[in-house]
Amino acid sequence: MLGKSVGLVGGLLLLLFGAYISLQSLNTWKPFWRQQEKAAAQPAQAHSPNADAIGPELKDAASIKAIGPLASAAAQHANDAALAMPDTAVPTDDANDAKPAPTPAANGTLSALDRAAGVVGTPAESLVHQSFVVTTYEKFPFIVPPHSLHPHIHGKFHTEDAGKNVDVLLMNAREYEAFSHHHPTNATFSSEGSSGGAIDWTLHSTLLEAQKYYLVFASSQESGGQTPVNADFTVSFE
Repeated sequence: MLGKSVGLVGGLLLLLFGAYISLQSLNTWKPFWRQQEKAAAQPAQAHSPNADAIGPELKDAASIKAIGPLASAAAQHANDAALAMPDTAVPTDDANDAKPAPTPAANGTLSALDRAAGVVGTPAESLVHQSFVVTTYEKFPFIVPPHSLHPHIHGKFHTEDAGKNVDVLLMNAREYEAFSHHHPTNATFSSEGSSGGAIDWTLHSTLLEAQKYYLVFASSQESGGQTPVNADFTVSFE
């Protein structure tokens, strides 16, 4: 009976001793657990294993602005990436699709072709509307203005003495210069040895410079002497 009592008391003591040990262990680990809870509550920070090995020069590299070829290459790469994006990623505006109106040249003037329309509507010029006598020759100069696209001379003439003819010639300034100094030359247009008729000659276009012409009535070699002529000619510029 005594032995059972001693065993019961010994077991109770062992139980109390184990409880004491457990409480001591709990008090010992409690600060460590609190530190772990604080660490878990703080946001995680990225840490590079080589961060401590990077010098201050490389740490500030992100703040360095690229210039020169490197900047150009980076800008080109960004531009190519933007062009590669699908059309749906870029908003469109119908108002921006309209083509800009044409603008004058840098010096504020229009080209010769743009100004050519300016002579449209220029009134025809009466060149000769009279009777005159041809002894050697009679000339009637006129000028075709710049930017004339389809100038032409038209009219009719006749000699007033039967059997007498005249040569009707159209010359530019260079041809008339040679003709007036009795040098051999060819006329731009000619109707030789005629007593009369209708004429309609189309002249060259003048885009940049005016062109001077001479309508010439010359005595024919076979006629000789004086030849009275009646002529009616007009110059048109359209």
